This record gives sequence, structure tokens and C-alpha cells, in this order.
Amino acid sequence: MSVDFAWYGATTDTVRLAAHCTANGVCTLRWDGGEQTATADTAVRDSLVYFELTGLQAGTTYNATLEHGGELYEFLMQLRTLPTDHLRVVSLSCQSTQRQANSRYANILSLRPDLLIHLGDLNYKDTDSYTSLNGELCTPGMAGVTRAGYLAWERMARKHQSFKRLTACTPFWFMWDDHELTDGWCFSINLVNRKFISSVAGAVKLVTNDADVVALYNLCKGVMDDYSWTNPRNTDASVDAGALYFRVRVGSLCEMYVPDLMSYKDIAYALTGPDTETRPLYAPSNPLKTMMGANQKAWYKAQTLAAQADGIPHKLMFSSKQTYDHGTGALNNDDTWTLYTAERDEILAHEYNNLTGYSWQSGDSHQLAVYWNETYKHLCINAPSLSSGEHQQGTGYNTNTIYKGWGYGGQPEDYVTAKHGFSLIDITPERQDHRVLDADTLELLFGPVEVLAGGKGPTWPRVKIG
Repeated sequence: MSVDFAWYGATTDTVRLAAHCTANGVCTLRWDGGEQTATADTAVRDSLVYFELTGLQAGTTYNATLEHGGELYEFLMQLRTLPTDHLRVVSLSCQSTQRQANSRYANILSLRPDLLIHLGDLNYKDTDSYTSLNGELCTPGMAGVTRAGYLAWERMARKHQSFKRLTACTPFWFMWDDHELTDGWCFSINLVNRKFISSVAGAVKLVTNDADVVALYNLCKGVMDDYSWTNPRNTDASVDAGALYFRVRVGSLCEMYVPDLMSYKDIAYALTGPDTETRPLYAPSNPLKTMMGANQKAWYKAQTLAAQADGIPHKLMFSSKQTYDHGTGALNNDDTWTLYTAERDEILAHEYNNLTGYSWQSGDSHQLAVYWNETYKHLCINAPSLSSGEHQQGTGYNTNTIYKGWGYGGQPEDYVTAKHGFSLIDITPERQDHRVLDADTLELLFGPVEVLAGGKGPTWPRVKIG
């Protein structure tokens, strides 16, 4: 029996604990004063079983056991609520090299974070087949796209002991990004087939029509939903059914927003050359192009306004996509805000005109960079990837860059060794302190930068670099 467990609790009202069993059958959780059972089924949630626990006391240690298939697993269970006086948050993204990522989780754990938020690309399901650390074969897309194949990637990403130790004692939230589907995801037949390039002999294209694209999306979303078991559930009124976006308010300290930037996009423009999309659903000038979707955008605006009205000093958006202004050289990735600038500017204008103490954390681009939108006094910090390779994004990504730890448009001269890292945010009632750390050495790569409660933007001098 192998059991992975983790829990989340912003309050002591409800704690979600999950066990991952290696076979079917009844799993029994017992703790001091309580008992629950759930049935593991490999055909349902990949044998994950969820337990909703109520009445636990924060700071109390419970003797607990998990019993499954005649085997008994003993452990101590203690509820850690998110602190409301000093909250330490780590955000990270992009693990194409899982072995390196796992070696870096221990460094993150040593910082004793209260919360981790993963901003997508936990694994790259659109790459070639890969034999995981535990010997399980993970297959990519095309003819091999099945629920079982995608579940193998999720198991591979989570079975390492460093990851399990981290999730066993730290709340860990997930959002999804394009590589959970395919690079540059935007519901395009030709784009999906262009990105799903595999060296597997005899592989054929899976996607032939719109229904196939939607089926691929539904498959990926289902797997993501199953394995994001430590995410809070979105209980706000008027949200989309089964939504993967959510928010959490931590006492009177802060409110955090984790969006879904994959579900609401559509073909943003007609691709050119061999990848020409013959049935673009959205032309470039179509004002209906969206990254967040109407319901999610309305939800975000309403909730941030409510947080401001309630006197919550800090509002933090955790987004897989950067919000910076782009130049023409940045039009080389199909899923960035480049294609949705009107919507992005609408959101930033909303924040600038209505909110104080807000900031963005982002990921995905594999480069350490900090962006400042002078029009909206808007700060966006992008940490480098945790283990994915560094790569150039084009000169257009230099627009509105006020700090960069990696070259644009060519090999850097003074930063030859690519850094991998993550963001560290310390939040107190007075301020947010933002840092970016090297994932191997914990060396300070950038910061600290302060965002003061009641303020707009950082308190540091803005210097254009590059």
C-alpha cells in the first residue's frame, strides 16, 4: 500500500484529506474521536479517496491510521491553519525535469512556508514518452492520449519522497497551464496537432475535429480536478459549475486569487503557413476574445471589490501568465496575454482604480523578470522555472521589464548559468515582501521588494534594465 496525504484548511471548519491507494477497496481513516471510510477505485479518481473532516482543533495532534487492503499506515495528524499575522507563501511553476524538481523541494521545505501555490506545468504531458522515477511509463498525446496515460504523469510528479514530505505538512494549491494540455493551448485543431509531436513510432494524430479538441480538454480537466485535491473548493455564488478557479481570504490579512486561464480561451487568431486554421472561431479583431471568460472575470472584479470594502489590506493574484505590455517581438507564444491585451488592460484598470495593496505573481516563461506597468502602477513578478530549461522569448518581452535575470534576444554575457527558482512572499498587515530565490542554493536572486498596505505598486526605485 502506498498512501499520499495532504490537507488544506483556511479555517477549522472543513479539512480535505486525500489518500492515494495502489489497489481497489475500502480505505478506513481513524483518528482520535473519529472514523471515516471511502472506497478506492482505479477507474474513479485514480484510486484517490477524499475525506472531509470537521471539528478538528488547530494545533492539536491526532493519532491517526489509514487501513487499506489489510495494511495499516500510522501517522500523526495536525491541522495547520493559515496564520493571519505573518503568512509565508511560495509560488513556483514548470517542472519538465522532475528529478531536479524533486531535489529542490527539500530546499523549499527548509524555509517553512505556510502555503505553496503552483502556477502550472507541473509536468509536460505533450512531450515524448518518459519512464518515471518509479519505472512507470508515461505516454504523450496523439494516439496515446488516454485518461490512464495522463494519470501516469500525475503519479510520476507526486511520488517522490521530497514532494510527499512537502505536501504532507504544507497546504499546496495547483492551477493548470498549457502543458497540462498542450503548448499554447487555445482549442485549435491544427495547433494541437502541431504541438503534439512525438518520437513514438507509429503515432497518429488524435485530433480531427472540434469534438476531439473538446474531448482532449475534458480529459485533461478531469485529471487536473482529480489531482488538485488540496485546492479549496469554490463556493462563491454565481461561479461556473466545476470551476477550477478559487479565492481564499485569510482572516483580515489578505485575499488570494487563483484563476483558470485555460478553460475559456478559444482560437485567438488564424495561424499562418502549414498551421493555417481554416475555421478560426475568433478573428484577431473580435472583441469577444477572452482569457478569463465573462463569469470568471465578473467574479474576480466582484470579489476584489468586496475585499477592498471589507478593509482587507492585501490582494494577490497568482497567474500562470504575465501581465506586462508586449512589443511585436513577443508574438511567439499562442497563450499569453499578448492576444488578450484589451481584457488584461481592463483588469489592470479595475485594480488601479479600485484596489490598494495588490500584486501579481506569475510563472510559465522560465525567466526571472519583473514588470512594471506605468499606466496602472502595476507590479508583476515572474520567477524562473523550478526545473524546466531556460529559453529566449523574443525582444518584445523586454517591454516594461524593469529587472531581468536572463537575456532577451540572445545568449546573455553576464548570466551564462541559467538559474532555477521560485518566489517567496512574506505578508504582514503592513506589507508584502517579495523575493525570488535560487532553487538549488537559496541565494537571493531578486528583492526584497515591498508592497505596502494601502499603496499601489512597490516602494523601490524603478530602473529600466536592458
